[in-house]
Amino acid sequence: MDEQRFQAYVELIEQLLGCPQGQEEKLLQANRELVDAGLLEAMEQVAAHLESQESSNIAQRLRGLAAQLAQTLMLRTAASIGAGDARQFLLETLQLVADSQGNSQQIYPVWAQQQVRFNAEVLAAFPTVAAELLEGNPEQQIFVVAVFAEFGNLIQQFPLGIRWLNLELGIAAYEQALTVRTQSAMPVEWAETMNNLAIAYSDRIRGDRADNIEHAIAAYEQALTVRTQSAMPVEWAETIMNLATAYYSRIRGDRADNLEQSMAFYEQALTVRTQSAMPVEWSTTIMNLATAYRNRIRGDRADNLEQAMAFYEQALTMRTQSVMPVEWAQTMNNLATAYSERIRGDRADNLEQAIGFYQQALTVMTQSAMPVDWAQTMNNLANAYLTRIRGDRADNIEQAIGFYQQALTVMTQSAMLVDWAQTMNNLANAYSDRIRGDHADNLEQAIAFYQQALTVRMQSSMPVDWAQTMNNLANAYSERIRGDRADNLEQAIDTYQLALQVYTQDASPEQWAQTQNNLANAYSKRIRGELADNLTDAITAYQLALQVFTRDNFPENWTNIGNNLGNLLVRNGQWQEGLKFLLNNLKHLSQGDDLLAHANALLGVGYAYEILSDWDNARLYYRDALRLYEYIDNQPGIARSRSALGSVLIYQGHLQRGITELMNAREIYTQLQQPEKIAEIESVYQAAQCAIERQGTET
Repeated sequence: MDEQRFQAYVELIEQLLGCPQGQEEKLLQANRELVDAGLLEAMEQVAAHLESQESSNIAQRLRGLAAQLAQTLMLRTAASIGAGDARQFLLETLQLVADSQGNSQQIYPVWAQQQVRFNAEVLAAFPTVAAELLEGNPEQQIFVVAVFAEFGNLIQQFPLGIRWLNLELGIAAYEQALTVRTQSAMPVEWAETMNNLAIAYSDRIRGDRADNIEHAIAAYEQALTVRTQSAMPVEWAETIMNLATAYYSRIRGDRADNLEQSMAFYEQALTVRTQSAMPVEWSTTIMNLATAYRNRIRGDRADNLEQAMAFYEQALTMRTQSVMPVEWAQTMNNLATAYSERIRGDRADNLEQAIGFYQQALTVMTQSAMPVDWAQTMNNLANAYLTRIRGDRADNIEQAIGFYQQALTVMTQSAMLVDWAQTMNNLANAYSDRIRGDHADNLEQAIAFYQQALTVRMQSSMPVDWAQTMNNLANAYSERIRGDRADNLEQAIDTYQLALQVYTQDASPEQWAQTQNNLANAYSKRIRGELADNLTDAITAYQLALQVFTRDNFPENWTNIGNNLGNLLVRNGQWQEGLKFLLNNLKHLSQGDDLLAHANALLGVGYAYEILSDWDNARLYYRDALRLYEYIDNQPGIARSRSALGSVLIYQGHLQRGITELMNAREIYTQLQQPEKIAEIESVYQAAQCAIERQGTET
């Protein structure tokens, strides 16, 4: 499938989701040339990602449309086969399952050659064929439903064919098996079939996703009336773990409650699935429990991440590279992600640990052996390098860009649409932060990549991802050098406000707060409108962000916003309040180990004193900031503090010393290729030169 056709599918999906209900058929008729199996594949990719982003209502609608469309396409194929042929094919298929005793190595190669024959007619024929086969004596019925159950297991795990149809055939087979495998007559087999039916409903594509999960939960709970811990401990633990996974994915009910219930069930399963008795199953369950803790809503976020990491490390005692290489690599990848999100410990150390674990995972997840896993892990590794503290910042960003570009050799737009869009968004972030190359060019490249990502990440089909990329695009416009500066800031403000249509405080509190912070930054720099109004809007947005970014839960965000808000209050004439914010933040940071944040706070306090015309204190804090930036070798910070220090020295009449600081700052900004900063320095430098010339004339 070529990129152009795939993009056409995406555009049609967007139109389908945006059109009024009932008009979809007309739209499909108008685009008949795109209605094929490729469209179904694109719809499933988008729906799966929507579901992972908790946009379940939109995913459900898209899957409903896909199922209807698939049925139409299958009926077209089936019309040439006929109901009689479908019946005969189903009988032959069931006979194959019986003859091979459910051996997938014998069955799957045959099915691979017969994919086109698995269609809606076969699904429709199942009840009739089942009724015919169940006309025999009880002994024959027991044998037949055993074949049905085995067929259900095989078809729902079959990696080829149309996924939704495979699952529907599995559900049909289990339901027919349950007409004989009743709880009273065959309790053990009934419970086993109920457990497998629940698995099929958990994965089901057709129908309402929330309903399907509720069906799965109900079936698991019914199975547990027979699969009790005392009578069938191994099977009980299996079903309890499956039930935990269903609660983890549950849409209905309170999300926090569902996660708590999920964790409780995983912990119950571990009373039987012990490391000594069932080491493989224990490691799988402990892995799932770790992931639940990593995404937990209740409890302290830092505590939850520590618990998740402890569980991942426990899983690795069984999932070793030599014994279970694939599972080991998956666990290493998850552990790396937990370290990249970790709150406790030294942030720089955590990122180094994450990078090391990703690199270890990649020794198994190679491009040739596991291309999809390799690409996803490369993307994760790139994310870690983009936020890395140690090493040269410019080198880290270049490394991240290289990893994203490598990931995109597998995550192509046609093969992995959603992952491609995510990686394009991440690559744009890297270009937005890039130090090497021309800064203006980098920002233009970032904007272009964000806009490409938005051809897939659309508001109607992928609202959360759309909002993320819109926020990032707004950041790029806020920093943009090319074009009219006032226009760029207006574009940034408008784009942030659009993102906030999706990022609400209730639904996405952290993202909402970050976007409010970004919007405040843009208002604080705004050229158009009244200055007083812009400052008021910025202060309001910062204060809203602090409703979520509290000191206890988000200390780093709280500190950064406090600095920005403090500086803005000073600019707005609220001097005492602003300075109080800044000094309070500085006191907090001086007790921690985040040297970069500490240096930024010193710079912020210096700026506040400069606004207050307290030149001595401004110079003192700028000098302290400079020393700390030099200690951690942060070149942008060194440039900012030297520029600020130079300006203050000039205001105090120390012209030559001030000019020296400005020239040092200009040299760094030249290396960093930031012409707008050079222009600002040049303006102050020229004023200082004029002052020197006036002094010479007066003398």
